[in-house]
Amino acid sequence: MFSNLENLQEYLVLDVLPKVVEQEQNRGRSFCACPTCLVDIAALALNILPPHYVADRYNIFGETEAERVRAREEAQKAILIAIHRVSARTHHL
Repeated sequence: MFSNLENLQEYLVLDVLPKVVEQEQNRGRSFCACPTCLVDIAALALNILPPHYVADRYNIFGETEAERVRAREEAQKAILIAIHRVSARTHHL
C-alpha cells in the first residue's frame, strides 16, 4: 500500500553529493571519499535535511525554480556539514 512513498531528499542528496565532493577536493580539502565514507556522508546529510515525502515521485506537485535552487543549496550545506563530521570520525581504518 505504501510502496510509492518516497523521500525526494534522497534523490537530491545523491545527485548533489558527487559534485560537492569534487568541488571540495578541487579546493584542496583533504578527506576520505571511499564508498563507506560517502554512504556515511549521504546518511548524515539526509538526517540534517527535513524530509520531503511524496506518494509518487513521478506525480510531484509543481515546484518553482526558486524552490529547486533553494533545495539544492540546502542539500549542499548539509553535505558540507556531513563531510566535516564524517572526516573527523571515519568508521574505517
